[in-house]
Amino acid sequence: MQNNPNYHLLRHGYPHAIIEVGERAEYLSALEEANAGRCERFAGFVLRSVERSIRRLIGNGDS
Repeated sequence: MQNNPNYHLLRHGYPHAIIEVGERAEYLSALEEANAGRCERFAGFVLRSVERSIRRLIGNGDS
């Protein structure tokens, strides 16, 4: 079983969640919380990343 968020996103028809270099510390902190059972912050982070990917795909990548 894959434990990679992008694998699950792609498998269900969503684009990759691209983690920007400047967001790496926030991502790692949220991931650490998720590994401890507190997933809300990580889920929100992934959702924002996917939304940004979708905006890029449809040509509105300014945000």
